[in-house]
Formats: sequence, C-alpha cells, structure tokens
Amino acid sequence: MNFSFLDVKYYFLILHFTVCIFFVQAQSEFLSNWPIHQLKKANTALNEEYLTIEEKHVFFILNLARINPKLFFETILQSYKVPEGLSDDSLNNNEYINSLSNMLQKMEPIGLLFPDKVLFQYAQCHAIESGKKGFVGHRRRGCEEPNFYSECCSYGFEKAVDIVLQLLVDYRVSDLGHRKIMLDSKQKLLGVSIQPHKKYSNNAVLDFSY
Repeated sequence: MNFSFLDVKYYFLILHFTVCIFFVQAQSEFLSNWPIHQLKKANTALNEEYLTIEEKHVFFILNLARINPKLFFETILQSYKVPEGLSDDSLNNNEYINSLSNMLQKMEPIGLLFPDKVLFQYAQCHAIESGKKGFVGHRRRGCEEPNFYSECCSYGFEKAVDIVLQLLVDYRVSDLGHRKIMLDSKQKLLGVSIQPHKKYSNNAVLDFSY
C-alpha cells in the first residue's frame, strides 16, 4: 500500500520530530512510495540521544538500502542530485552509479544496522582527530585502534544522504570495499560520527561490527 506525503509527514510528526527531517524538508517525494512500516523499521537510531540528527539519518538511509534495495534504487538513487555548490565526481560517475544500480536491483533484502555506543566513540575520536589535523584515511594516531570492526570514511559532505551515497557509489575504489561493507549482511552494529574537517569541510566515520 502506498501513502501520500501528507500521511507520511503526519506519521513522522507523531513519532518524533527528528525522523527524516532532511527528507521531509528537501526530498519529501522520496518517502511517498515507501511503506510506513519500512520507514519506521529503518529508523533504528531514533532514540539515541548521543547522536546528532544527521548521524541518526545515516542509519535510516543506509537501512532503507539494506531492507528494500530495489525501492531504494527507484526512489532515492534515481532521484538524487549532488547539492548545489558542491562538485563530487564520485556522485556523478555513470560507470560506478550503473554498477550500484545493477546491484541494488538484483540484491535481496538484508538485516538492519543498529547503533552501538562503543563503536560511536571509536568513530567520533577518529573523525575529530582527522578533521582537526586534515588527515584522510583509516590510520589512527591519537585514537585507540579497535581490532573488531570495518570502517568507511567520507569526506566533503555533512548530510547523511550525501555521505551514504558517496560511500555506496565508491568511485575509484577498485574493489568497491566501502560498498561491500555498507551492504554486508553480516554487519549488525554501527557507530557514526560527522565532524568538521580542516581540508574537506566535513568528514564522517562509520565503524561497523558483526
């Protein structure tokens, strides 16, 4: 069953004002074709007070891709446009976008990602350190190095939808390592931190664990 945007908006206002503010304000058409129960199901970080709104949205958007890949392709990937004033080849490259499109259309639904505060603390430390010093990459200098996780790092964006799609497209990453982590059915837990970055304005660190 499909719901109108007014139905979706009303539902989310009742549930919590922080649910998908990005979509309600800027991309409401993305929501109108999603079943309400899937939108609710995907929002696993809603009540985590230590997360910012955009950090919560990372869980929501990535979970939508995991629980209904085909609908994610049809409603979000096909409609997505890089924000005005930003240029990112990773989100405008036909070869990599076509690869992601094909994968999403063929992929079976997988399980949700749930927030984990320990993983968040690892991600936050690395995102803050990288941002202050202008670092890029996974090497940790002043932060503890966990040995039980997979990590994705995004640069240049502060909005969850941009971060998630940048990592899913995975431009110029030959083994598509970020995409594989993001859509790995074995991954169950996630910590997300979005912080300012000295060189790229913003950086996001996503730490995953089984």
